[in-house]
Amino acid sequence: MIILEYILISLLAFLGLIIGAILSFIAPEELKPLKKYFRYFYKVIIALVLIVFIVFKGLSILTSVLLLLLFAFLLSIESMKPVIYSVMPLFLYSLDNRLVLTESILVFILSIVLAAVFIEPFEKKQQVKNKLMVLRKLLCKYYYYVFVVIILVVLKI
Repeated sequence: MIILEYILISLLAFLGLIIGAILSFIAPEELKPLKKYFRYFYKVIIALVLIVFIVFKGLSILTSVLLLLLFAFLLSIESMKPVIYSVMPLFLYSLDNRLVLTESILVFILSIVLAAVFIEPFEKKQQVKNKLMVLRKLLCKYYYYVFVVIILVVLKI
């Protein structure tokens, strides 16, 4: 696949953060009943990304189990969300062309869920008045994703 396509797919997946934030700002009352499920949905999406990667990459059983255990450990630590999210481009870039779109859609959905979960504490404290500040904090928290994309593009050239 052309490098420009990888860059665009990765950035579109990253735009899910902005779209999730906008949805949280526009309709917080509709998202409020779903917030408790977003934490589970986040883990399900990560599991789907891993399963697609393991099955179609053809990893050995030992490597698959180690990868699953590593991510299970990382998912148990709440502060590791930016690290887990920043690893997602590695899965996008290591698959063949026909699976990149599937993985990028999963990362896009993951981005929307992460943004909704991130904005929840600001809504409880009534700090969503300054929406640009909250959006800036969100993007600053997950900016490693863009750095990983840049590194992978440079290595691929």
